[in-house]
Amino acid sequence: MFRSVFLRNILLVVVAAVAFLPFYTTAILYPAFTRAAALEAEEEAIRVASHIASSLLDPVGVVSRQSLPPGLARGVLSIVRDFGIQKIKIFSREGEILFSTEPLEVGTWNDKSYFRDIVAQGQPYTKIVRKDTLSLEDRRVTRDVVETYVPIMHQDGFAGAFEIYYDITPRWERVNRLITHSSLLVLGVTLALSLAALVSARQASRSFAARDAAEAELRRSRAQLEELVEARTVELTAANERLCREVEEKERMQVELRNLSAHLQQVREDERTRIAREAHDRLGQALTALKMGVVWVEKRLPAAETALLEKTRSMAAIIDDTVQTVRRLCSELRPGILDDLGLVAALRWQAEDFQRITEIRATVEAVPEDPALGDDVATTIFRVVQELLTNVARHAGAKSVHIELAANDEGVTVTVRDDGRGIQPEELANPRSLGLIGIRERVRALSGSIRIQGLPGQGTTVTVTLPQPDPGGELPA
Repeated sequence: MFRSVFLRNILLVVVAAVAFLPFYTTAILYPAFTRAAALEAEEEAIRVASHIASSLLDPVGVVSRQSLPPGLARGVLSIVRDFGIQKIKIFSREGEILFSTEPLEVGTWNDKSYFRDIVAQGQPYTKIVRKDTLSLEDRRVTRDVVETYVPIMHQDGFAGAFEIYYDITPRWERVNRLITHSSLLVLGVTLALSLAALVSARQASRSFAARDAAEAELRRSRAQLEELVEARTVELTAANERLCREVEEKERMQVELRNLSAHLQQVREDERTRIAREAHDRLGQALTALKMGVVWVEKRLPAAETALLEKTRSMAAIIDDTVQTVRRLCSELRPGILDDLGLVAALRWQAEDFQRITEIRATVEAVPEDPALGDDVATTIFRVVQELLTNVARHAGAKSVHIELAANDEGVTVTVRDDGRGIQPEELANPRSLGLIGIRERVRALSGSIRIQGLPGQGTTVTVTLPQPDPGGELPA
């Protein structure tokens, strides 16, 4: 009776193990790899979208055909090659495709419910599309891809969206092979050990001689198992080496992307400076000449021509307002005080302008008063402070903000401290906080560091440290 129950229990264990392995692979292991692949692709898509999005918004904060920069196609194709992306689309907020790496799709519309109900509400939307199946837009794909929608958000809400296709066919094939080999190995080991135990138990009940034979068979099976384990160890070692190479390649690509970001920031600053100077020189001269002409006409009109005199005075007032508008636009594009009087004067001007507009008290303290800084460092600090003051006005609910600048031979540190509500941890980790993302990218481009601290009701402190360039103009790595 004992032997029958024992053998039956062994049989049940074998059946349970054989039945559990496919369930584990299908219901647990395979979905886990699927979720991991989708999450990784979504995070990478958000980073790529955040990198491109800053140059797509028009003056009213939406993505349109007119807001697409001339070099967009070249930049996108470079990113497609570097990141293994199969396709990138850019949508308007109404769902029209404004740009695609497949030009035939430009001008078509996405009227799917997920676009309105999820993407347009500011949420990314990701789906793994298997080979020879339909994508979210009902197009049959020829490769295994991760299809991700990333919304472009502006202060006024939804401005447009990206659709990014990541080709995961090679990765998916490796995962399938890994799962298949692991399942077959575990299944073979389970069956071999169960069979050996069953044979040993049955033969032990008959005679000690049969037990010796069973032990010899068990030793043989163990040797086979060790060979299988050794072979599997070699495979895992090779897979680990491949993974290390992929990690190194990803790190290299991140460095290249950071360098590209720094270059784009510099190009944008140069273009702002050029536009500001052109507007100041040409429009300023034209408006001055126009004002002189109106004044000349006014002086030569008879006193009885009251209507014409009133009209000339009105035109002169309009010209004065236009001159002030041109000056304000030039200052927003590239404050001349930054180039003429230096960083400290520009920060004080920015603080006074901020206080005048928002009625939030702003103070600046600098040691020394006239630090010797490179153009890239000064521009980066000014833009970082400008963005931080914008965040204070929009989100902090503060009554005052204090800016401290300290510089020495090794580097420069700027600290912006407010007495507002205090930034929350989830706000720091929010991938849609494009302002903070832009600040981090500017700082990293100059090999600097940024620290953000905030407590509820006690305000927020942001500290940015940048190294000084060496005599050759190069920043330390």
